[in-house]
Amino acid sequence: MNAKEFNLFGEIKVVELMVEILDALRNNISLEDFNHKINLENKFDRQTICAAFSIVFEKTCIISKKKIFDTKSMRVFSNEELLFLGSDNANYLIYLLNIGLIDKEDMEFIIEQLAIYPEDKISKEEINLIILLIIIEKSSNVLPGSRVTLIPSDTIN
Repeated sequence: MNAKEFNLFGEIKVVELMVEILDALRNNISLEDFNHKINLENKFDRQTICAAFSIVFEKTCIISKKKIFDTKSMRVFSNEELLFLGSDNANYLIYLLNIGLIDKEDMEFIIEQLAIYPEDKISKEEINLIILLIIIEKSSNVLPGSRVTLIPSDTIN
């Protein structure tokens, strides 16, 4: 099953929106302005928006805790990795790492998973599918009642 077949109900759209949210935060765009922008674009449904903001909120809390203990290091792709990933996908992975959507362990897991894909099948959608599965797996480790979830009637301040 590839990412296009899996994307029946727009599950991968959540990852796309999370990338946009984290990029907006990185560029100091207020959440209110960003929320207004995505509502005008009408590119995502309310449920996708709520899920993405909830996951980003949870992820940013985890990121701020990790930064206290994080040591700086740089990931360099081997020639073999660059060959099967392609430069666009490698740059996309580095970008996701820089905005905080994935961490170093996630990056290694994604590269391991993509290594078994046929070379011509690796795309942004495939990467987003793996990221979605990582998020689901990590979310299943969260204790019940400790996750903050936004509902469509909530406003973002």
